[in-house]
Amino acid sequence: MRSRLKKTNLTRKSIPVNARIAWRFFLTAVIVLWCVFSLLPIKDTPFDSFIVDSAEKNVPQFEELMAQVDEATAKARAIDAKQAQEKLDAEAAGKLYLPDAKESAFAAGHRSTFLALRTLAKEQKADLSQFFDVNVADIKNLDKRNDILLRELLRLSRGKTKLGLDLKGGISFTLELDEKAFEAAGNDTGLRTKTMEHVVGILSSRINALGVAEPVIRVRGNNAIEVQLPDVNTKEHPEAIDILKKPARLEFRLVHRTITSEMLQSGQVRPEDIPPTYEVLTNEREMPNGQVVEIPVLVKRMPEATGSIIEAAGPRMDGMGRYSVSMKFTSKGAKVFEEITRKIVSENTPGQDGQLAIVLDGKLQSYPSVKNVIAQGDAEITGSFTQREVIALANVLNNPLEYELKLTEMNEVGASLAEDARDSSLKAVAIGAGLVVLLMIVVYNLAGLTAVFTVCLNLIMVLGVQASLGATLTLPGIAALVLTVGMAVDANILIFERIREETRKGKPIKAALEAGHENAFSTIVDANVTTLITAGILIWMGMGAIRGFGVILAIGLIANLFCVLVFNRALLELLANIGVMKKMRFLAILPAETNIPFFSMRKLAGFVAVVVIVA
Repeated sequence: MRSRLKKTNLTRKSIPVNARIAWRFFLTAVIVLWCVFSLLPIKDTPFDSFIVDSAEKNVPQFEELMAQVDEATAKARAIDAKQAQEKLDAEAAGKLYLPDAKESAFAAGHRSTFLALRTLAKEQKADLSQFFDVNVADIKNLDKRNDILLRELLRLSRGKTKLGLDLKGGISFTLELDEKAFEAAGNDTGLRTKTMEHVVGILSSRINALGVAEPVIRVRGNNAIEVQLPDVNTKEHPEAIDILKKPARLEFRLVHRTITSEMLQSGQVRPEDIPPTYEVLTNEREMPNGQVVEIPVLVKRMPEATGSIIEAAGPRMDGMGRYSVSMKFTSKGAKVFEEITRKIVSENTPGQDGQLAIVLDGKLQSYPSVKNVIAQGDAEITGSFTQREVIALANVLNNPLEYELKLTEMNEVGASLAEDARDSSLKAVAIGAGLVVLLMIVVYNLAGLTAVFTVCLNLIMVLGVQASLGATLTLPGIAALVLTVGMAVDANILIFERIREETRKGKPIKAALEAGHENAFSTIVDANVTTLITAGILIWMGMGAIRGFGVILAIGLIANLFCVLVFNRALLELLANIGVMKKMRFLAILPAETNIPFFSMRKLAGFVAVVVIVA
């Protein structure tokens, strides 16, 4: 055992000093380059100019489409201004203002370049992928392909550093779900969790329809959901909150018997042949090869029943491994559903059974065939379902948004206010960093200059890792950055003071550097690890800005340890080896023979610390 240890030590010492310095510089360079790459682009690019610059194919056609987009957004802004003035005039006259529904619908679909481009592409059945070098050819449905393409372009137009609402502006609000929505779950925590997850899914799909980039949707507590919409304001999106908190209406509708999906897909049925009491809805179906296709179905506009007839629903698997969805009706709902199925079965013909469409938020979820009258209080939906499909359908039938979400908290930060907060925060950081730089250079000269360079690399690493993780930078996050700078400087001061002690003992510069780092190592690691534990608790238990503070602080502490113990040590050793730093010159603030009995005052210091912490 002793011989092995000896051999290991000899091997370590046989590594040339310059080689150890070189690999530290190489490792640092790789990490810094990765962080810089993660930060680019730093700023957001306006979406309208970004897509114009990104269009690489069929440019004249795209420019013509963008001219229509500009015209539509201008018209939408004019409608908003006109309706706002009409509302003010009506309120002044003490009258009830009802905006023109057609104008409001147009404005809602064309308020921004993103929305207008998506709406026009849908109306004109234009394939936007023909203009951009983005591979979305595997998505067969045109509307879905355009939607995914636009979202990808919207994401690419954003800077890598995500700014919080307090730095960028936007809306933050909390929605609460009525406890009645959890009656079916009872005390089952798992079912409550699934209910909340389904609500989040519904809200996500609604937010996607607004064209909001990188929204934040997260569960708070047992029945609340926090939503953050960056770059959104109630002036341009007055309907945003109302759209999000409205009930998710579940409806059971009749499917047309003679106009089939095959006839709609083949074009045998013209739009004018469709009865006015019916509409075409599409249902997504995943084929065995994994391809998702959309099947058009002609369903009645007026529902036969709503989700109020369902008491509970859940997935079921029979002995043959086939999946189905079971439904349990309320006492009143059982009678309603019996009448619906009786009506459908009475019109059935051999080989052609009637179908009942299940529609949520205007989207067709399923359209099972009805072969028999369902007279009991429960029913089963069968078909060639996968496990994922029956779970999704059961969640829809449980209808957790039967009740409107209640707005309990709202905070809107305007773009100008966010810009002022951002500018003042950056100014404070610059002033603080400038004072730190001045202090380090004045007191520690060349060594202080290396510490300043190390701190700059530390900041680049923190922001780079934060951007790569998709974490949001907020005002508390900037505070964490400042704290990280302070701890980085503190670590360098510990090392420099230890080196000062070694040089006073007469050691040469190389030996003093080695001893100074080794003597300060345990103190630096202890201070950073204990603070890292605190940051971990903030991330684990905190919400919103508190969690963001913890994330930035944790990244900063890890980056601090690397920069101080790896890069700055290599830099000091390099300067010593090439003869630039023959000895370290420090400004002596206190006399060398200063003797303060800190240890004798430990009890008093401990007592004061406990009192302050408790207070």
